[in-house]
Amino acid sequence: MVVKVSITEYAFSPMNLTISSGTSVEFIDDGQVQHTATSCSPAQCSGVGPGTGSDPPFNSGDLNPGSTFTVQLNGLGTYNYYCMIHGYQLMHGTIIVIA
Repeated sequence: MVVKVSITEYAFSPMNLTISSGTSVEFIDDGQVQHTATSCSPAQCSGVGPGTGSDPPFNSGDLNPGSTFTVQLNGLGTYNYYCMIHGYQLMHGTIIVIA
């Protein structure tokens, strides 16, 4: 299964998402500028860490308008992410993975 997250100026939609283990999340840059979808670290996300999920951190790299990035999440828990270009304060989201 694939769930889509739209990236626009300057938000992830939906910002908070709950999915089942094994689901893929496809980030789509639907905006007019570059964005990223990157796992949080306390240093980059105002003290917020990557979350409680056991999957490795993810980083889409720079996504140009119209580009996509897909990550499959299996480990139960939370995954906090943000846009490296625009910063945590402006653009962030959380994915919750359940059984």
